[in-house]
Amino acid sequence: MKQPLLGEESELSVKPAKKSIKFNFFKVLQVVLGFFAPLVLGYLLGKSGGDTLHHSRSIPIWAVILGVFPVCFLTLAIHELGHLIAGIYVNFRPYLYIVGPLRIDWNDEAKWHIRLNRNLTFYGGLCVTIPTDTDELLPRFAQVLLGGPFLSLLFAAISFLAAGIFPGLRTPFAFLGIMSFGIFVITMLPTRNDAFLSDGARWLQLRRGGPLADRDAALFHLLALYMAERPSAEWPEKALQAAIAVEDGTIFEAGGRYFKYLQCLQKKDIKEAGIQLNHVLKIASPLNPTLQAEYKLEAAWFYAWHLGDIKAASDQLQHSMSRKIGVSSAEISCAKAAIALRSNNSDEARTLLTAALSELSANRLTLRNRIEEMIESIPKVTSDG
Repeated sequence: MKQPLLGEESELSVKPAKKSIKFNFFKVLQVVLGFFAPLVLGYLLGKSGGDTLHHSRSIPIWAVILGVFPVCFLTLAIHELGHLIAGIYVNFRPYLYIVGPLRIDWNDEAKWHIRLNRNLTFYGGLCVTIPTDTDELLPRFAQVLLGGPFLSLLFAAISFLAAGIFPGLRTPFAFLGIMSFGIFVITMLPTRNDAFLSDGARWLQLRRGGPLADRDAALFHLLALYMAERPSAEWPEKALQAAIAVEDGTIFEAGGRYFKYLQCLQKKDIKEAGIQLNHVLKIASPLNPTLQAEYKLEAAWFYAWHLGDIKAASDQLQHSMSRKIGVSSAEISCAKAAIALRSNNSDEARTLLTAALSELSANRLTLRNRIEEMIESIPKVTSDG
């Protein structure tokens, strides 16, 4: 990929995280509990008939087994709801809630929209809440982490209690209790995959302290400043350095380097911004395409607008369009407009930028300034072409 101004491999560059093949007891246990346990439980319930199925022995065992999965989604929804409630309680802003086919988005004006989740990656559940200030972020984040497992454990206790109170519904309530308790155990096991840490692993990391906990604190501090539209040039250097101090090739390092890229960009240090963005793309390359979308979309705009590399920009745009969670139509239009401008297509660029402005909420000041700058430069850019 041609990347003008970035030159040869920088001494800061890191290689994509390598997937090591080693035995991880907690991860194996998580897979066994998460996949095989529901099947075994469903089979046992179907085999025995249960307290509520004795009058309907014509129901085949396979139907009971298949019925396990809707219950799984219900208990997952309860778990993610715990994260959401905890986030709201500590004054984080709701951003995204997904369970199975259900997806709820909150926009910048706190309005929510229900949509169909078409991304199988997040069928197991995802809840994102965002800090709106920088006060005591780590303790508040710890509460958000534990909110999901806590509600799962509470729901399990209530289900078991209901199973004792209502004998005629003992089986379904016991089933819900077992599933919810299983999710509590699974999410509290300290496991990690390429993109995510389990709730238990993240909480344990915070408790242990050290560079990783410092990075978590820095990332949440910078995220709060970013969401508050504080100019990135004013972000504390100490937080930025802590966010990129650990070079472990994880999505968390990618997030720290992305914040560093934004600061360099506002300070007009285009070469360093390009180096940092190059880091981000390398780290993100082994991850699921959904997790790469925002970075690749930003790269499409940067390569076109600042580097003038239309081919690289078009490639990044094409890749980002395959998974669009976390990106807005205004951001997509902005990247397309940058490519159109560098292709001397001012009419298309103006149309895209005008549409992008009309879609922006009032508090997206950074993106608004970027779009307005591009609109003002249209005659100059096209005349230089």
